[in-house]
Order: sequence, then C-alpha cells, then structure tokens
Amino acid sequence: MADSTGNFIKRHPRIVGGVGLSVGCVLAAIFVPRSLQNLALGAMIVAFGMLYVWSITTLPPRPLAAPSKALTIRDQLKRNRTLYMRSVVPVAIAWIAAITLYHAPLPKWQEQGLAIGGALVVVLVGSLLVKNGLKCPHCACNFGKERIAKLGRWSMDTRGAEEIWDSCPRCSVSFDEPYNR
Repeated sequence: MADSTGNFIKRHPRIVGGVGLSVGCVLAAIFVPRSLQNLALGAMIVAFGMLYVWSITTLPPRPLAAPSKALTIRDQLKRNRTLYMRSVVPVAIAWIAAITLYHAPLPKWQEQGLAIGGALVVVLVGSLLVKNGLKCPHCACNFGKERIAKLGRWSMDTRGAEEIWDSCPRCSVSFDEPYNR
C-alpha cells in the first residue's frame, strides 16, 4: 500500500513531530555549538507547531482563472480560517519559545505570564485582522456568537461555521453560493 509522505504526516502528526523533535534534539546536541542549542530547540518547536497546524487544517484550492469557477462561501470561510491558523499559531509558538528559552532574569511566574500574555496578544491581534473574513458576506453575521448559541461556550467541537451549517443562520444564504464581496 503506497502512501504519500504528505498523507502519512497528515494521519500521524504527533508521531512524526515527536520523532522529528527527538532526532533534531539529538542532532543539535551533537553538531550545534552549545551557544546555539537554544535557538535550534526553538526552531524545532516552531517547526513542530507549523507541521501540526498544517496537518490538521486543509486549504481549499483556489480556482484557476476561470470566472465560472469562483470560490464558494464555504470554501472562502474555510480558506480564511485555515490561513489564520497557519499564520497565528506558529507566531504564538515562536513568542512562547523565545521568552522561555531567552528570558531576562525574571522570576518564573513573571516569565510564564509574559510568555502566555504575549501569545494571547498575538492571537488577539491576529483575530482582529481576520474577523471580517470569518463573517457572512451578505449580512455580516458573527458566526462566533451563533456558534456559542448552538453549541455552548465551552464546546470541544473544533469545526468551523462552514462545517457546522449549510447556510447562514441569520440570512439563510447558502454556503455553496459563489463568494463575491
């Protein structure tokens, strides 16, 4: 059963990432000078985060230049959410790794607060930049509020609006219509 490398990684991201981190740490301990080992470890942690986010998100392909094949609302919402995840998660992980590995002489609780607080700021700024791309293009319905109304605030469901509904919960526009904003 021949399986492409990309499909194998998408099916087993934790195993591949864990093995990659382990092998990378051993190789860094052998070949990288002691002064650069924290940098190598931080780079491997960010690479693991990027691999993991890439493996759990799928990016709908952009249609080629054919005007009849415009992206649907569902595809555009999924595309926006995927690009948000693929850009914000590695930046937040890089912030946490940088603060943890290259910290000023701070008490441990301040270091952890700075790392987590900075990551939250990165996620907040990223969500503010993408918030209009995750709303209904017709009525600007906030799918986050509708999701909370449907699933509750503390849901473990990780699906996006395009996977939960077939149409906008407010204006009932189908997510299979072409996206034009």
